[in-house]
Amino acid sequence: MGQSSQIPGGPGRREAERFNVQLNVLLPDGSGTTRNASSKGVYFVTDRPMAPGSPITFTLVFELDETETMHLRCEGEIVRVEETGETIALPKQEVITFGRLGKESGTQANDIVLKLATTENTNRISRWHFQLRRTSEGYVLRSLTSAATQADGRDLKKNEEAPVRGGSIVRLAGVATLVFLPTGPERSDSSVAYPVTIKPEG
Repeated sequence: MGQSSQIPGGPGRREAERFNVQLNVLLPDGSGTTRNASSKGVYFVTDRPMAPGSPITFTLVFELDETETMHLRCEGEIVRVEETGETIALPKQEVITFGRLGKESGTQANDIVLKLATTENTNRISRWHFQLRRTSEGYVLRSLTSAATQADGRDLKKNEEAPVRGGSIVRLAGVATLVFLPTGPERSDSSVAYPVTIKPEG
């Protein structure tokens, strides 16, 4: 299990433009990786326990070239923590379905079955919630339900579509957030990680 933490740089952090960037984060008792950053805050993933409201000191590592790095020491306060779940590799197929239903009439119902920490939260996800379709330019998400589905901040109605790419964030029914991880040149597959429990955003 890991945690995603957001550290602000001051008031008005939601107005600041955020940039998807992956930097190593050095913590006093561990390490992490940033997902995005702005002039007002940093969002990173770590396996160390974090508590909202607590102070934090950390170091961002910038790789200037193959032999030289720059360390930037930062201080701040943790404003949001999300408990994260597993990382799931997407199967190599043209259409991939996501939902809470595992089997239907003895056959596999969804390619990716979403199970959360509680039955109540799991049941808020539709049996078939959405599908991904591979295209020459990446993935296209299609909502299969009237339940809440949001892709990169855009609310989707049933059968509406939206592109997803590395760094895209998809929110389902207010109980699950899926983060699509960027793929490096050495990886042929995309993958998706979803938090098991979600704290309300401030």
